[in-house]
Amino acid sequence: MRRWWKKIGMLAAGLAYLGSFHSSALGQMPPPPGGGMGMPPGMMGMAPPHGLMPPGGGMPPGGGMPPGAFGGPPGMTGQPAEFPNPAQPSQEPVSPFSLREDGNPNAFSELQDPRALQPLRWQVSAGYMFLWFRPGNYFPLSTTGSLADPVPGALQQPGTMILSGDRLPGPSAAFKTTFTLWLVDPEALSMEGNFFLMEQRSVIESFISDPTGISLLTRPYFNASTRGEDADPRSLPGILRGTLYDAVTTRFMGAEAYLKWQNSPRSEGARINLSIGARWLRLDERYRSYDTTSDVDFSIFSGTFSDTFTTYNQFFGGQVGVEWQYKVSRLTIGLGGKVAVGPNYQSIKIRGETTFTDIPAGTTVTDDKQALFAQPSNVGNYTAVRTSIAGESSASVAVDLTDRIRFTAGYTFLLLTNTVRPGDQMERAVNIQPLLSGGGFAPEVPGQPRFTQSLFSAHMLNLSLEFLY
Repeated sequence: MRRWWKKIGMLAAGLAYLGSFHSSALGQMPPPPGGGMGMPPGMMGMAPPHGLMPPGGGMPPGGGMPPGAFGGPPGMTGQPAEFPNPAQPSQEPVSPFSLREDGNPNAFSELQDPRALQPLRWQVSAGYMFLWFRPGNYFPLSTTGSLADPVPGALQQPGTMILSGDRLPGPSAAFKTTFTLWLVDPEALSMEGNFFLMEQRSVIESFISDPTGISLLTRPYFNASTRGEDADPRSLPGILRGTLYDAVTTRFMGAEAYLKWQNSPRSEGARINLSIGARWLRLDERYRSYDTTSDVDFSIFSGTFSDTFTTYNQFFGGQVGVEWQYKVSRLTIGLGGKVAVGPNYQSIKIRGETTFTDIPAGTTVTDDKQALFAQPSNVGNYTAVRTSIAGESSASVAVDLTDRIRFTAGYTFLLLTNTVRPGDQMERAVNIQPLLSGGGFAPEVPGQPRFTQSLFSAHMLNLSLEFLY
């Protein structure tokens, strides 16, 4: 029985609410033509339906409209509130699937690259490189042989064996850093610069005889006086004991500065990058020998011989480049090439030093302009300028680890034409007879360096991390 009374009470309350809602709606309607209490002409004089008039007849106190869904609170007088009411925000719950008006993506918005919402300003990368470069050209620098030969240790003798000459330098480590500043949004035009520095790489070969002079050690050369192959001994079994030391040192570095334009920024698929700017390369190399010799008892004399040939190449050139890239999601593949043309400022420095010590007398004589391949005829500093071409081709794969960090692995082949290198400036034809005979004139050969040009090339494996902002 109670359940029926509850249902009847709820139904009565609902009907009462609908009645008051209907009264408020009618009260807001404009009065129809003809005046009256908002009644149509046909209804004038008729009793209003039950519920439309307040008890006691007339309008509500204060002349206002009855409270309703679009009116103010019961105690408020005046005109009904506007719809929608800014002072009363809608209480309707917001669906998590509705589109927001603030521009922020939700679960049903189109997926976008987060960086597309904010243009990139700059990028900086730091990388490590493994570098293999082409060695210089050197003739045979040291030999061993047999005392049974007419000229022990000379080339073309039956018992002669070459100990040192051309030798690959092996991989070298290098550091590279790159900085990019975007000038136009979106990422269409940028200003970029990079710098790399290879560690100083040295290839060393040394040989030493035992105290009795075994094994035979010599420096082979072409005797300009006798016009035949000869050898300058450092150790002879039972007569001389000595050592041979050769070191080739290479240092390589470079930098670029250029403007780069992209034809299709922020998009997946293929795009082309064009660049124009300047390039600087520097290649420094040095060959140095240091030999010792003395009688096997070390009681009569001792001597040292040192040749030093140093070359410098400093290239400045204007450069153009093109790069093709293909981007799929977070993966980018790139192929590129660059060409630079400009002057190469070259320098050659040749030094020689020989010392003889008379052990019984305790005296030492030093000649700072002569050894074997360095003679008074070619010792000095020399400069020249040549036009060189620097070319580069590269391939890379980049992966966006996060929205702001990118990992890149790549290969680069670099070449520089018209370079001077130590081995090309050394002459095998030597006249050492004036030194041995005590003559007072300089040998005629070797002459001043001829600036023989050669090609320098390097293979680089690059690993780098790039930070984007």
